[in-house]
Amino acid sequence: MAATTYRDVPDIYRQNIKEVVKQVKENRTYTMDSFKKSKKVMGGQNGYQIPFYVTRYSGHTAWGPRGVDGSVTNLSFRPGVPEKTASMWVGQAYGETTVEIDLPEWNDMQKRQVFDTYARRKTRKIDSYLKHRNYYAIGDGSGALAYVTSYAAGVLTCVTAATTSPGRTKGAFRLERNVLYDVFTTAGVWQDSFTVVTEGKASCVIALTGEGANVDPAVTDVVVERGHYNNVQRGLGYLISDASRDFQGLSTTTYPDFINSVVDLNGSALTPTTIHTLQGQVEIRGNDKEMRAGLVAHLTPGLYRTLAAFGYLTNGGAGGRVYNAEKGQADTTYELPTDFVANGIRWVLDTDMDEDRVYLRRPQDFFEFVGMDLQTIRIGSSDGMRMQVGTNNVGSGAFYENIAEQSNFGYDGDATASAPNCSAFVKRAAVASGTSQVTA
Repeated sequence: MAATTYRDVPDIYRQNIKEVVKQVKENRTYTMDSFKKSKKVMGGQNGYQIPFYVTRYSGHTAWGPRGVDGSVTNLSFRPGVPEKTASMWVGQAYGETTVEIDLPEWNDMQKRQVFDTYARRKTRKIDSYLKHRNYYAIGDGSGALAYVTSYAAGVLTCVTAATTSPGRTKGAFRLERNVLYDVFTTAGVWQDSFTVVTEGKASCVIALTGEGANVDPAVTDVVVERGHYNNVQRGLGYLISDASRDFQGLSTTTYPDFINSVVDLNGSALTPTTIHTLQGQVEIRGNDKEMRAGLVAHLTPGLYRTLAAFGYLTNGGAGGRVYNAEKGQADTTYELPTDFVANGIRWVLDTDMDEDRVYLRRPQDFFEFVGMDLQTIRIGSSDGMRMQVGTNNVGSGAFYENIAEQSNFGYDGDATASAPNCSAFVKRAAVASGTSQVTA
């Protein structure tokens, strides 16, 4: 007679489960963190006013010899031309997220019937919120997560190529399953909404909801999460740009000093010469050689590797190249530098960064305008947890907790004194092959 095995009595065997549940998605926020390392300005709903002298106090005198008649006219001083001021304003963007749980699940967590806790769930929700805020710290303030290339038979394909405008290199990578997204034209007309059925890198499968104008997504349309269009923080794509635009309330057509310098590589590879040019642009606009030091550069790890292969990222060491001349291998790239401060620049590597851009800025020129730090809302509740009303308006076994902040990023030029917006950037750099978020 055969011995009894687990196949005969599977119901009495305990299954082993790893108790530490890991997250598939990464939630690092390097770009947002770099802004937070700059100064913080506290304020309210009325915003923050930043005055500038936009013209010099001009009108000067010069004279030559008095002439034969000794006329006093030749000795008269010219009156001055009054200086002019103008102001910028930085307002706040309001961000919230909600954590939900029901009573049976809460009870199971307390008794360790599930390998999770409410505190961990709350942390994961906050991490997800901050990840999106990192996208916005890179973006142009529109809330765009993707730009449409085409739509057919439920498949949405989004832009991955380098372009003259920011935010176009991420394809559908940022779009998540079951989240409700809105599609707008570049003119701000609501076309339709959708949820993602199957995630993808360059494209994804979606289900349209038939809202808005009920028009299918089309080329150049903008994809944003519901309610986020033009309601999020302004990031690098807005603060550092060569586009004529309304910049914190001032028209750059009237005040072109706030248009930034740019190197348009038009699909060519990033090189150390490009970075030297950027540093030169910053120095020239500020007329200060000291401005070459203390800069922050934002770029992807792929573009960083491109620079490292030239041996550029070094403070006297080998940079990204290790030479083996005795073996005839002087052109082989073996490793990356581990020092992220080189040539007067602190390099902020972020895979969320636009794949075709490098931003170079004085960190002291920028600030975070804060009305309320990210926190659990506790108005009328000591712990922030609230019971949902329920169908009969007498409560339910479902609970929620709201987490919110009021903040934005802005430019005030403190580091450059009377200089214009001296930051510079690269656009349309060749996307590093195999190392972008979409391809890796």
